[in-house]
Amino acid sequence: MIFRLYGLYSMQDHVRRLVQLTHRLNDKLDGYDAVTVTTRNPLTLIAFRVMVSVGMERGIGDWHFLLAFSPNQLQATPGDRGNKLTTALCEHINRSHELLVTHGRLQGNDIIRLSVSHERATEADVDRSWTGG
Repeated sequence: MIFRLYGLYSMQDHVRRLVQLTHRLNDKLDGYDAVTVTTRNPLTLIAFRVMVSVGMERGIGDWHFLLAFSPNQLQATPGDRGNKLTTALCEHINRSHELLVTHGRLQGNDIIRLSVSHERATEADVDRSWTGG
């Protein structure tokens, strides 16, 4: 049905545009020390997790999203802390009702999965998902 409505070339353009938007968000994540991209997907799925670093432990860096977490979420061993922070960030994002992400586990680590897939998604939408505004 979709191919009948849009045609092959329109569908190809649509997928290419979504992949381009995904790369835009992926580049933003790559440039941010607080998270690491855990998988590289050639299409529209990004998986990432919160990194626990020395800078964070000392309160250095851009950790504004930590304000949403309760103190007991931050008290754990360094390995567990990354998982707790990732899960808490996932919950925080979903509570905003601005963006929907899913929680997952990869090799024993919690991850956040995000897919850029809306038919009318724009660069402004991707930028807004990054800034939260």
